[in-house]
Amino acid sequence: MWASVTGLIKQPPVPVMCLFMLIASQSLTFLNTANVVSSLENFADYGGTAVGIMKGSVGVSGAMLIQLYETICPGDPKTFILLLAIVPSLLSVLVMPLVRIYETSTVDEKKHLDGLSALSLVIAPYLMIIIILKSTFGLPSWANTVTLAILLVLLSSPLVIAIRAHRDNIEKPSSPAYSPLLDNLEVLCFCKKFFQAKL
Repeated sequence: MWASVTGLIKQPPVPVMCLFMLIASQSLTFLNTANVVSSLENFADYGGTAVGIMKGSVGVSGAMLIQLYETICPGDPKTFILLLAIVPSLLSVLVMPLVRIYETSTVDEKKHLDGLSALSLVIAPYLMIIIILKSTFGLPSWANTVTLAILLVLLSSPLVIAIRAHRDNIEKPSSPAYSPLLDNLEVLCFCKKFFQAKL
């Protein structure tokens, strides 16, 4: 799409451009599937929360890319198309080695997932306020740069939460992870033994 808009290749017919858009919109689903599956494995008791955080981040990422575009090269749609092609793919390749199954403790999971949820609740209103200010008043280029820098700091904050989670796992002695499912299993085993003894 970028090559056709810039004139690098001959302008394709509309159905071919629609095919390009279809391929582009489905291009990262393989990594998205890997993220969802590994999140459900890593956070067995809080899978809904983990997937909700991921899906919320996907929704906010469009606003983040627009902020990046308006700061780096405002008013140039060709660059925006190139940005849409490069940034998500580059980020996916960079974080791909981190997508795997980890051993976690259920008690600590909730604390760290709550931290990520709180961070999402800070980033979304921040972006909303910035977008409203830009559309209402317009911001000078230095203000765009400052707001982008603050956004990048907020986006790097999950690394702090991940480092704390890793440090907590190292410092704590290994103990069996608490799981409500294990409690239910123990209750069922107790009931089974109780009723077998009565019969």
